[in-house]
Amino acid sequence: MTLCEVCFQLAFRKMILSPELGRPDLFEQSCNAAHGALKPRLASAIRHLGLAENAVGASKLVLIAQSIQLLAEVQDQLPSWLTVEIMPRAGFWVEELERGIEVGENAMIAQRILPPFFDAMGFPDAAARKERLLQRAVRVLMKKKKYRMALEILENSSEAQSKLTAECCEESGQLAKAAAIFLTLGERDKALRCFRTIPDFATSLELVRQIEGQNARPSLEWLAELDGLLAKRPDNFNRVMLVQERSCWKLY
Repeated sequence: MTLCEVCFQLAFRKMILSPELGRPDLFEQSCNAAHGALKPRLASAIRHLGLAENAVGASKLVLIAQSIQLLAEVQDQLPSWLTVEIMPRAGFWVEELERGIEVGENAMIAQRILPPFFDAMGFPDAAARKERLLQRAVRVLMKKKKYRMALEILENSSEAQSKLTAECCEESGQLAKAAAIFLTLGERDKALRCFRTIPDFATSLELVRQIEGQNARPSLEWLAELDGLLAKRPDNFNRVMLVQERSCWKLY
């Protein structure tokens, strides 16, 4: 692996060789050396890194994303010298990807490829980076009203994100699930909003009686009284009431 290391370092540092040595593609030389050492996945990662370093424009971002994904996948073959060499540039790559997180499906892509990369590279603040990325990706998707995509991220996360999950469930129409989460968080007003939207009148009435000063309580209590009164309606009501009487009271 010595040839792989030397060629990669020279290429990555953009060193100019003496004219006598010609102009070999040092990234390709490093890649070939990795293949020779029976490390094909590492070779693929090195090749993509070379392409990303030499690319310009929109294609550069795509190649950076591919390189990051490959580096994370080859974590078990990643030599320490490679990590040391690319670590100073890694932060820049992450910033480039995060800068475009609001474009298209980038929020989902970033959330899929960056957390494993943080671990593979040994970022000292990997946990904090993952948390910030998750929060931002979910907020971006929620802003675009892609609540189910946001829920997919949250459900695949090992971290508890109950409040965001509840908000996404509510916006995507999973009201009972949202209400249950809000209740565990002590957000009774938000849970009440979900139950009323379902609508689940019985649960709404039970909950509103537990919330002091809730302005919907008088109306819900009145509806409860009305419901009780309607339940006492005689079985022969429609037969014995005159049309004029029903019309007067708007009873049908």
